[in-house]
Amino acid sequence: MGPRGDNPDRALLVVETPSHGRVLLNTGMREIERLSQGSLLALKSEGRGAEIEIVSHHPLQSQVHARAETLLDRELDRIARGQKRLLPQLERVEAALDARAQHLEREGWGVRSESGKFYFRDGAREALRAGELDRAGLDHAREHGLAYRDLTLDPPLGAEQVWHVREVKQLFVGRTAIIGRDAEIAIAPIKAGKEIGIGDQVGVKMLERNDARSLELIAPKQLVKELELSRGLGLGLGR
Repeated sequence: MGPRGDNPDRALLVVETPSHGRVLLNTGMREIERLSQGSLLALKSEGRGAEIEIVSHHPLQSQVHARAETLLDRELDRIARGQKRLLPQLERVEAALDARAQHLEREGWGVRSESGKFYFRDGAREALRAGELDRAGLDHAREHGLAYRDLTLDPPLGAEQVWHVREVKQLFVGRTAIIGRDAEIAIAPIKAGKEIGIGDQVGVKMLERNDARSLELIAPKQLVKELELSRGLGLGLGR
């Protein structure tokens, strides 16, 4: 995949399909900017072309031994619960699921039943997810000489609700923002559909569910509304 010579905004993408072999798609640079070799895609017919839906930014093989909660893990959990599967039932997907289940069992994250289904132990997926976020946050903090703050353990108070986005990364957990305030940085997943980019000011909201805390970022447009409301009420958020 890469830019097309006659138009830097257009791109050519080579896709390996189960029924038609290799297919060459004429698409845009914006559509492929977060892809890597081995990403899993779904193609939907659209007139003379095809709409590209990203199923997994990360190649399946990179997920097998990942120290993180992955797309394969979410599919394994759906299978164990008897829920509708979301990944295509292709040979290489099935092989990756089996290899991931074996790896997770060896590492003590769960067990496989006689029927072959993998069951996560309580809290395993949450621990895998938190571990990946912590490593990414600590790596960024060390690289830039800053302090890493886990906001789920040390939640922001008052004016600390407003942060700026330093970096956006595509982790196994999904699209994630590294946010900063003064000499501290923190990290939080970006909810699907939210438009958040480098340099944006974002808000931080704490969510509590089943005695577990998680972070949700407030996108810039919504943050402006909330800041205006808080100033009107004299709360002074973001000062």
